[in-house]
Amino acid sequence: MLNWQAATLADAAEIAQLHAVSWQRTYAGQLAADFLAGPVLAERAAVWQQRLAAPSPGQQVWLVRAGATLVGFYCLYPAHHPQWGHYLDNLHVAAGWQGQGVGRQLLQHAAAQVALLGYGPQGLYLYCNQANTPALAFYLRLGASQQEAASWAAPDGSHIATWRVSWPAGALDDFTKGART
Repeated sequence: MLNWQAATLADAAEIAQLHAVSWQRTYAGQLAADFLAGPVLAERAAVWQQRLAAPSPGQQVWLVRAGATLVGFYCLYPAHHPQWGHYLDNLHVAAGWQGQGVGRQLLQHAAAQVALLGYGPQGLYLYCNQANTPALAFYLRLGASQQEAASWAAPDGSHIATWRVSWPAGALDDFTKGART
C-alpha cells in the first residue's frame, strides 16, 4: 500500500537524493558526466531546501511512500501559465518502482490536487528532454500531446532540447478517476 504526504522541509534531503539518482540514471550522456558524478546531489539539495523553505505561491510537492521508503514525488505549480495551465515541474519514481503504476498514480494525484484546490478548467503541462524517449512514451500513453520544442538551461551549464508535453483540461478528468488524495 502506498501512502501519500505533502512534503515538508524535513523531506528536502530525501527528495534531493531521489532526484539526483534519477538524473544520474536518466540523463547520463545528456548532462555533463562530471556534474552527474559530483555536484548533482548538492545542487538538487540546494534546490529542494529552497523550494520547501520558501515555497512559491500555490506550489504543491507530494511524496508517495511504501512504508518509510520514498518511491516517488512530484512538484506542481497550479495555474502557472495562461495557455498551458498547471505546470508539473518534476515527477520522479525510484528505479525499483518504475513500471508498477507509481508514475500514473503521481500524475493522477497531481490532477486530483488541482481539482480539489478549485482551480478552473486548465490543462497540465511539463517539459520532457527530447532524448528521454521512455518518459515521453509514458506521457503519450497517458493521453498527452507532444507540443513545441524548447530548451532547458540545465544546472551543469548545458542547454538540453526538450518538448513541452501537455494534457488539455478535459483529459485531466480521466486521471482523477481512482486517484488517491
